[in-house]
Amino acid sequence: ANEEHAGVRDRIDAWFAAWNGARDLEVTDDITFRDAYAYIRGRDELVQHLAAARVHLPMTLARVGEPRHCQGSVLCDWSASGSDGAVRARGTNLFELAPDGRICAVCGFWAV
Repeated sequence: ANEEHAGVRDRIDAWFAAWNGARDLEVTDDITFRDAYAYIRGRDELVQHLAAARVHLPMTLARVGEPRHCQGSVLCDWSASGSDGAVRARGTNLFELAPDGRICAVCGFWAV
């Protein structure tokens, strides 16, 4: 599994870059995303959610530390910063990876 998902750090960084509007999502079409504020099913719905989040919660998301991987499940801490650079929120995401390495499910835990 470690060899199969050797690029997990890049996948996680790409996820946060997509949230920040810097790149397209590299996820499965049937992705699910859950956190305290949303339950999203499908890539199209997630794309719409990301666009709305950038308007209503204009923060920059970033990976904090190294992702922790086990058998296609990944834990990764994150922070959300305002335009002034001050951290406004922190949390941890649980990512599930498809066999091809793309993200197929995410559950976000906020530690505000």
